[in-house]
Amino acid sequence: MGAPLSANAREALRGIRDMVDAEGVFAQSDDVAARAAGMTIEEARRALSELSGRGMIRLARAPRTPR
Repeated sequence: MGAPLSANAREALRGIRDMVDAEGVFAQSDDVAARAAGMTIEEARRALSELSGRGMIRLARAPRTPR
């Protein structure tokens, strides 16, 4: 088993649990995650990246807007 989750990743996971779909995909924006977890956007981005890197969630790609 790997290293334990950081405190921010644990908080983010608690905050976003209801926003992850059945396939484990988190499709909300960083600021939604930050508000849900009670942290800054940068803290939320790092926490989401950690959770994604460990395979605990998958981050949905933002839809591309035509130029």
